Order: sequence, then structure tokens, then C-alpha cells
Amino acid sequence: MSAVDEVAGTITGMQTRPFREIRRGYTYFAEGDVLFAKITPCMQNGKSAIARNLADGLGFGSTEFHVLRPGPDVTAEWVHRWVRRLEFRRAAERHFRGAVGQQRVQDEFVASAPIPVPPLPEQRRIVAKLDAIFARAREAKRLRESARDDTDRILEALVVEALAPLSVVAFGTLVEDYRNGIYKQKEFYGRGVPSIRMYNIAHGRVNKANAPLLDVTDEELETYGLLPGDVLVNRVNSRELVGKTGLVGDDLGPCTFESKNIRARLKRTMIEPAFAAAALNSDRVRRQIQAMVKPAIGQATINQGNLDVIELPYADLARQREIVALIAEVQDRTADLRLAQHGSEAELQAIEDSVLDRAFRGEL
Repeated sequence: MSAVDEVAGTITGMQTRPFREIRRGYTYFAEGDVLFAKITPCMQNGKSAIARNLADGLGFGSTEFHVLRPGPDVTAEWVHRWVRRLEFRRAAERHFRGAVGQQRVQDEFVASAPIPVPPLPEQRRIVAKLDAIFARAREAKRLRESARDDTDRILEALVVEALAPLSVVAFGTLVEDYRNGIYKQKEFYGRGVPSIRMYNIAHGRVNKANAPLLDVTDEELETYGLLPGDVLVNRVNSRELVGKTGLVGDDLGPCTFESKNIRARLKRTMIEPAFAAAALNSDRVRRQIQAMVKPAIGQATINQGNLDVIELPYADLARQREIVALIAEVQDRTADLRLAQHGSEAELQAIEDSVLDRAFRGEL
């Protein structure tokens, strides 16, 4: 599934493997077939592609794909554009079946969904026009992504400059206590308080967006709860992401955190939490973490002992507060830029959806 680019609608990173290794447990498809994701959230995100440039004209992939083979009256490009439409995906979502988090579009919905079929020359004309329009949209998206990267680099450069002249101390000397997160069976999920996952650490902050609810006792909430000023460090992830750190703000509310994270409760007389979070996320510390990570199956890990010996940039509290204030000012400005960029990207997506609708109404 990860090899399908939902933005470009193409397959990327194909591998060639012996038939004996993939003849069972995979979905078969052939050159020119259209792949359409059946499972949430991949379907809603637009995971679909035309199978092209397959070794020997054959391919095998996730069982979570519907395979649509165009007949003599339609082209693969026409079918692909049809299933990429937001209206089609919303209709498919209304026909989901299965448990929450594992819902799928059923075969009968796809098989019975109506599709307009103009003559082949007209299909090709419309698809060519769509390709030209979307090429311009992709270039606009590329420029937006470049601007977003430039925005992130502004903040990174500021942190590097602010921390560079500072001395270092072992992070463990600044920590009151550590705690790995809570693990509970799936039957405890669906009610209770938000359980913060590694995905809820972003841009140096902890958020509770889409965090699952976890049923915990008062004692568990006391033990595994998060308080304003706590620092949450991801301990299990891909190598490039393990160690990402977020600060718990005043507005998070009652929450627990999952076992793939470590909570560090700091000695507030020695370090400002916002300063600690910025320092832990800096390139200077990230390089240390990368040197410490232990490989696991498909992942990398760090532990509390690793955090203890990290050489953290350090200054007196007054200087820490000056640096935190400067970083906060730039963060506010970059947040405004990100919001504007996100709005532009949403507008581009809306334009693409509108153009597809017009195309299949015969207005292109």
C-alpha cells in the first residue's frame, strides 16, 4: 500500500521478487489494471494507480486493493480518473463494512457502481486535457512543499544558532523521573481519556488530535498521566523519527500515553520544559540519538538509559527563557505561514476535485 502515491496516482518503489515468494497472500494484477484501495483510511486518501511497467506484465500487491481490469470500451486512464473522484470515494465510504479502523469497500459496491462510457476517442481527449491541467496543479503543489520546507528551515537555523555557544550537561541530571507509557488490550479502547500516540508528537508539541480513548483507572491515570511541562519522547519508530520530542502544554487536559513513548518529568528549578523540548529536537541532540538507536524488526528503539546520557545544551534559567521566547516568536510566525500554505494546498485539491467532476459531466 505504501508504494502507491495518492497524490500522483502512481506506483513507486516496485520490487522484483521470485514468484514462489509471493504466489500466496498477495493480490494478483496485470499490466494496465487499475488498483483501488479498499481499506480505511487509504481509500479516503485516494490510494489508487494504474499498474504500469510490470516485470513480465504481472504484479502482486496488498490484498487491500480492488483490481479493476478495463474492458474493450474503456481505457485504464478513464477508469482511474473515475475512481479518484472525491464523489466516488465518498460514496464508497458510505458503503464501508467492518470494525472501526478496519472498514473496507466491498466488491459488490465497486461492481455495481455506474460509470459514464463515452466513445474511446472522447475518453482519450478528456484524459489528455486532465493530464495537462493536473500537471500544472502538481507544479503548484511542488512549489508549496518547497515553501513549507523553507519555513521549517528558518526555525531549525534559529535553534542551531541559539544552542551552538552553550555548554552541555547530561540530560538525566535534569530529570525528576522517567516513565514508559501504558499498554492495555484492545478491549479497553473506545472510551475513557485520550491515549497519546507517537503520531501526536508534532512540531515540538504534544496534541490529542485523533488520539484513541482508553479506559483507565484513577490509579493508572495518576501513574501514566501527562502534566503541563512534561516532555514526551518517542522511543520506538523508524530510525529517522525515533527520539522525536513534544512538550505537554497547559491545554492538553487529562491524557495517558502509550508504551512507545517515554515521559520525562523535569526538575523545574533547573530547566525550562520548552527549552528542554527544543534542545532534544535540535540537530545537535538528534545526531546523538541516531548513534544510540538499537535496531528492531522494521523499527529502531531508544530507552531511558540512552536519554540519561544525552549531552544537552544548557544555560542558566534566565538565558533559557530568553531563548524560549525567541523560538516562540518565530514559531508563531512559521505557524501562520504553515496555515496559509495548508489553505493553498486545500484550494488546489478542491480545484482538482472540481475539474474531475466537470470532466465526467462532459464539460471539458
